[in-house]
Amino acid sequence: MTKHGKFTDAGWPGPDAASLGAELKRLRRAGLADLAMRPHRYPALNALLAKAGAPAPCDVLRRLEFNAAAFGAALQRLPSDAMQRAARILFHVGTPGRLPALEDRRRAADRAYTGRAYAREPDTIQRHLERDLLDPLILDALQGFKGLPADSRPVVIGSSWGRAEAPENDLDRAINSLERRDLDEAAVALDAWIAQTARDRSQATPYASTVAAPTQGKLDRMNRRALLRNLSAVGTLAVVRRPNDHLGLLDMPEWTTARHGPPFDGSALIDLASINTRLWRAFAASDCKGDVFTLARHQLDALMDGLHNSRGTAHVRLCELLSELLQLAGEVFFDLEQYVEAAHCYTVAASVSKEANARDLWSCAVTRHAFISVYEGRFAEAIPLLELSAQVARSGDSQLSTRRWVDAVAAQAFAGMKDAAACENAIESAAAVQGMTGKIHNGGWLRFDGSRVHEERGSCYAQLDRLDEAESALMSALDLNEPFPT
Repeated sequence: MTKHGKFTDAGWPGPDAASLGAELKRLRRAGLADLAMRPHRYPALNALLAKAGAPAPCDVLRRLEFNAAAFGAALQRLPSDAMQRAARILFHVGTPGRLPALEDRRRAADRAYTGRAYAREPDTIQRHLERDLLDPLILDALQGFKGLPADSRPVVIGSSWGRAEAPENDLDRAINSLERRDLDEAAVALDAWIAQTARDRSQATPYASTVAAPTQGKLDRMNRRALLRNLSAVGTLAVVRRPNDHLGLLDMPEWTTARHGPPFDGSALIDLASINTRLWRAFAASDCKGDVFTLARHQLDALMDGLHNSRGTAHVRLCELLSELLQLAGEVFFDLEQYVEAAHCYTVAASVSKEANARDLWSCAVTRHAFISVYEGRFAEAIPLLELSAQVARSGDSQLSTRRWVDAVAAQAFAGMKDAAACENAIESAAAVQGMTGKIHNGGWLRFDGSRVHEERGSCYAQLDRLDEAESALMSALDLNEPFPT
């Protein structure tokens, strides 16, 4: 066998020795697919594979294909067939199905390398086969790798190689990270996607934004079913795990701890809350609101995991986060004209915020539910809900604009019922938001800032057939010279 003098132990002497060795070990643990799913974890290896002739494609599926072809071709440079087979098994190259455990792959690789019917101990395999033999040879193969065969290179249609990852790919990264409960990476990917979406919006012409806006499309059926299925359990768990356990329901049998694990300690609450905030920002930034739905579904899974094992203040905070998220899911359903599903989300959001005694969240969930009836022209059905919402909001945070938003929606309902006096009172009360100071909304589940009061007043007057007053109010809205929020 040729002695490779460039390497000492498992490392490659040079400025990137430590990072290359660490990345190769990480890739062996996670499998080759991880190089495509989380490329940011392997900057040195990606740089080496880029020498195959072109940077990897932007979307995940074609990047999987590219990396498999490039890495597999590099492994063919290993000096023997036995080594190539062992390396392919260790890194799960060209093998369909789920990634086996690393110890199982080590034993299979050792049998493939030695040709024996039994394998050595895993630590022996790691020391001799991986660290002393394969790692130096693989890094040497990658470092000297010049290009892919022409028939092995994936054809990427409609994309340019070498450009930065597309915003759709940032969205995929966020979805995959949330599914793995990697909240830090999900936050980074969401920030990148939101920033790119904002840049795309600012560069688009007004004509293009109105004519070529993306279609809303349909929600993925699997994600839709999974979210709706979880909804049926949220309300029950919120009650069962409530802090004031007068029924003794928290005194659970021992097997529950063995089945579900230790109580949720609340250490992830800050990260979960930050994801909620980013999801609302992504919802506001996206023209296709369904883009956010898969993210919301995986975030709901994470919150549900915590709710199963939460106690005390952590339980209360999880209920608040669930209400925020379910109101977001309801907004997605509403924008896609799936009003029954939206109402279901708002109902459960109201239930869990009630359990947390989060009055403003509770009021907003009920108001959103009432708005469905207003939107569909069933004005009388909305009034009882709005009365409840107003009553709840009165005991909420007086610094927030919640009660003023309830008034604005109530004004639309009264206008639809042709009750001019009640409509006038409600719209005047809603207009009081313009005199509020400080942080009166959070830009997520509460976004009422008063910028649309004139527009809403004009809409109400138009429904009441007071056309001159409607025109005056709408002209006032135009005179503000501010874009209406989406």
